[in-house]
Amino acid sequence: MSLLAIDVGAEDVNFEDGMLEIFTAPEQLFEVRRGLESADAKPETVEISMVPKSTVPLGEREAEQTLKLLDNLEDLAGRTKGLHQRRLSCRSAATIPGGSPSR
Repeated sequence: MSLLAIDVGAEDVNFEDGMLEIFTAPEQLFEVRRGLESADAKPETVEISMVPKSTVPLGEREAEQTLKLLDNLEDLAGRTKGLHQRRLSCRSAATIPGGSPSR
């Protein structure tokens, strides 16, 4: 499947936890999707996402503060999809009320 994705125009692939994640330029998204579907490989989801180029590890206190800030910003923004991504270590997320590790 990874080779098929590359053959139809994907820039990169990542296989983790039984899921194949395919990366491509936004303008190539639907061409890659059509290529996969024409080979009878139906993607579960297709979406454009902003992927950070770098991440900053946070300690427990900073992680809790960041989660509170992001929750407040999302509340202010209404019910729109946020443009942030958060990744916490399992240990940090497990100690924060309502926190869970995310990708």
